[in-house]
Amino acid sequence: MSGESILIVEDDDRIGSTLVRALAGNGYVTRWARTGRAAIDETTGSRPDLVLLDLGLPDIDGLDVCRQIHQLDPSIEIVMLTARVEELDIVI
Repeated sequence: MSGESILIVEDDDRIGSTLVRALAGNGYVTRWARTGRAAIDETTGSRPDLVLLDLGLPDIDGLDVCRQIHQLDPSIEIVMLTARVEELDIVI
């Protein structure tokens, strides 16, 4: 899977930079978007193989970002990351 493109969507600098270092160090091409709007723009610009998507973003809820990315290209794989602990959030 080395060399594949991963878009990290994370507004927390510590978490985002850790993910970039870890993934790039294992041969993945990484891009980092800090907002939902930037993530949608990045997905439109060039298709990533995988999106690591935080649910708690400053401008658009991660679920809405997921929906918009899937409208653009339903074949993009998305893994959602969250620190949310509410049962409803986890189920969604």
